Amino acid sequence: MQDTSAAKNTQAPRVHRWLRSPLAWLCLLVALAYAPIFWGQIIFFRDPAHWNYPARAFVRHALLSGQFPHWNPFVGLGVPVWANPLYGIFYPPNWLLLAVPDSLVATALTWQSAAHTLWGGIGIYFLAKQFRCSGAACLIGGVAWAFSGYTTSMWSAGLLLIADAWMPWVAVGFIAGARSYTRGEGPLAAIPKAALPLAMALLCGEVFIAIMSVGFGVLTLLAWGAGGHAAEFEATQGASPAVGRKTWLRISIVLLSAVALAFFIGTIVIAPARALVAGTPRAAGLSLAEAEQYSYHPIRMLELAAPEALGVPLIDYPAAKYAGEKAIDDAPLAFSSYLGAAVIGLALLAFGRNRRSAWILLGCWCFFLFVCFGRYTPLHAIWRQLAIPFQYMRYPEKYFVLLVGWTALLGALGFDRLREDKTLKQWRLLGLVAALVALFCLAGVFAEFNLARHLRGGAARGGFAAAGLLALLWFRKRPSGAVVPLAVAIVALDLATTLWHLQPFADADLTQRVPPAAKTILEQTTNKGVPPRIYRSGKATDNVGKFLKLSNFADTETLWMLTLTPNLSSVFGIATVPGYDAATLGTF
Repeated sequence: MQDTSAAKNTQAPRVHRWLRSPLAWLCLLVALAYAPIFWGQIIFFRDPAHWNYPARAFVRHALLSGQFPHWNPFVGLGVPVWANPLYGIFYPPNWLLLAVPDSLVATALTWQSAAHTLWGGIGIYFLAKQFRCSGAACLIGGVAWAFSGYTTSMWSAGLLLIADAWMPWVAVGFIAGARSYTRGEGPLAAIPKAALPLAMALLCGEVFIAIMSVGFGVLTLLAWGAGGHAAEFEATQGASPAVGRKTWLRISIVLLSAVALAFFIGTIVIAPARALVAGTPRAAGLSLAEAEQYSYHPIRMLELAAPEALGVPLIDYPAAKYAGEKAIDDAPLAFSSYLGAAVIGLALLAFGRNRRSAWILLGCWCFFLFVCFGRYTPLHAIWRQLAIPFQYMRYPEKYFVLLVGWTALLGALGFDRLREDKTLKQWRLLGLVAALVALFCLAGVFAEFNLARHLRGGAARGGFAAAGLLALLWFRKRPSGAVVPLAVAIVALDLATTLWHLQPFADADLTQRVPPAAKTILEQTTNKGVPPRIYRSGKATDNVGKFLKLSNFADTETLWMLTLTPNLSSVFGIATVPGYDAATLGTF
């Protein structure tokens, strides 16, 4: 009896510590936001359905059959697999798919995306810790990243979410490497810490996001060092300029070595792709017009603090004529770029005297916002000429992931200032509320009815969240201890409302329904050793759509399956001509 009682007494403090852990609450909040996946629902539309699922299913089938997946005969007339990084053959988390049955591959992919959403949020959590943020501030930063409209939208953009999740960790690794070296642990201890996250980002297949992660890590490290956030650097800051320069020079050499090691590991996915495109027009890079598809339209800045202010792409998007990509699907790459009115409000509080880190991060934020604009300003064209690897990348909107990371970090810094600085004035938050009120009032004057309806709805939702922060300024003067839970609730609920609109959960058995057309084709195929090939007209979906009533993303995906959308039909053993563009040569 005494042993049982002692065990209970030991267990109670552990539970108590867990309940008080901000990191545990971050995990819990992400789990609540994606609760439907716990009872078998999946997120299956756009690239997860048309690229991730077929590609992973093909690689899995080949490996379990004892074959190396070097060639995919189901896309077009066949394409090389090893030379396409997007297949993610060498990304360790993808190997877990070998352990699940065929019926659970799509479910496992949803769980993989959820895990990476949490992983990226945890990365921001630990990045904020490097900036000496409190546990509550780190939690808010993690939620700001994991629940942001852009992160949520990247679920539907293939591998971008997977790659984006490693970006905060690259910055954490760079700072950890710098601290390790400064403490005298030597380069053999510092280099692996800085190299491992970047190597994983490269192995997942989205090479350009990995390269962006290097920039994110370096610029964030500079902000961290300039702000004096590490005790190891305080002595250097007070030393002679020569000592400071020498320290940073050595750290630079360590980080360059780490980047070189990471790219050496990533050579296994980069070198085959480079060899493949060497004899093609793609070797010279993309034309400016092609590279600037999916540019971030300046009008979308309204979405930063007003959720769904321009509508919901693919459902009701009246701003398509301004912000949609007409050359592709009349929608933006990211269905939302909402950063959270509450998060923006907290980020505004991060600036002040002697807050060099915040001002450096703001400068980086503004620069890459203009790069995101793509064809709408000349900066992107100049940038891609200077940053040579990006001459091969499409879609300037991808740079937005940098803004998400820095906004989340600034939000964490701002929350700590809200709690600690009793002289903090409320004029910045009042300005944010006033701007959202003005948007609400003027929407009907400058926009047609349908767009004005969305603008008012977004301004109202953002205004309520910003007003909630004003209430926190009152609560912090009271000894109630309600500031932290209220702040977390305001940020989480503000962002979650958009998250729930953007994530179309569907039944997992959707992926197990063999379309009638596929059954007919397979039954009439005489040569069982060669996959049958069909030509799929672009009008097929429109024709079938005349006989089906579509009301949501799940219905739309069902329509795509019925019409044997390119690439997805390969799951049933049917090759489609032409192939899906993500599988064509050199489009990584």
